[in-house]
Amino acid sequence: RKLEDFSTFVNIFTNKADHIDIIQSINDDIILPLQRLAFKCGDIDIIRKITAFPLGYIYESIENSRLEVFNIFLRNLSISFYEAIDLEKSVQEEFYDIYFRRLKEISRYSLKPRVIKDEEYFKFIVSLLTIFNVLLKAAFDKENESLFLKILHLVNSSFVREDYEYDE
Repeated sequence: RKLEDFSTFVNIFTNKADHIDIIQSINDDIILPLQRLAFKCGDIDIIRKITAFPLGYIYESIENSRLEVFNIFLRNLSISFYEAIDLEKSVQEEFYDIYFRRLKEISRYSLKPRVIKDEEYFKFIVSLLTIFNVLLKAAFDKENESLFLKILHLVNSSFVREDYEYDE
């Protein structure tokens, strides 16, 4: 309930172009610390709730073509990826399943259809691909082969074409 009330407050700023500094401050000073605390407690339900909060703003920023807001809250998802690396194995796996599903939804179902109609959304895809690159590097640095392969699968399945002009 408290997150819903806070969301109403944040909505005031996310819909106005001249408030990007305020959105950044709210994110850095309130949302990210809450996210870090959720991961420290290790409860998957709390983690889901706090990571779903910026996700709503990611979808809204795509809808309203607000790249700055998209990038602020997309960064939260990349930070949550790092936070999850230290979770208990079963909680970590459950989180990453949800996490990769969300990223795939953003790329495949929110961005891909829009970029076909409006090239401005290509900037959103570049931001998302940058995050994918960061995730690949993190998995590589941690020498986590299964996580690395999951990320590669995410990248491959996120922008797959449904139809092909040629047989091969």
